[in-house]
Amino acid sequence: MKIKDLEKNKIYIIGVSGGMDSMVLLDMAYKCGLNIVVAHVNYQKRISSDRDMEIVKTYCHDHFLPFECLFAGKHEGNFQAWARKLRYDFFTELLKKYNGEGILIAHHQDDLIETYLLQKQRRQIPLYWGINEVTQISDMIIYRPMLTMTKLEVEKYCFENKILYGEDESNADNRYTRNKIR
Repeated sequence: MKIKDLEKNKIYIIGVSGGMDSMVLLDMAYKCGLNIVVAHVNYQKRISSDRDMEIVKTYCHDHFLPFECLFAGKHEGNFQAWARKLRYDFFTELLKKYNGEGILIAHHQDDLIETYLLQKQRRQIPLYWGINEVTQISDMIIYRPMLTMTKLEVEKYCFENKILYGEDESNADNRYTRNKIR
């Protein structure tokens, strides 16, 4: 599934963190003429959180796109699990508000491989190895139109199209297993 294959008369909620991958997806969706609502969660966990939010907000302002932002509160326990639930609850709320078709997420081929390797490392036997292009969680359909793109292709698109993005410094933190795999 390519981004150009999505229906232009439907509304899609697009999760945009402000990082390279999601900013590329946002730019591609905009240039394809998709009807999108941009969803950003500011977890207020990093020094650069507000910078990333401003990058997304500015892109939306400059391209006349609806921008929805959720400011996260305090959390306890596993941050990744908590953040995922918060994010998907927010997406579900926006799907209802805008009568949306589904969620667009910027996972690419390298993410698919990382997920596969994590599954193998954990000795999981999943229903699907890696990441599916289309997934349904409750009433929410999640589309991942960048799964055929490598990280290098994402970087090339970003450079060629002069996409502004923020670098998440936590991606260099080796306390997270996914970062070790990268």
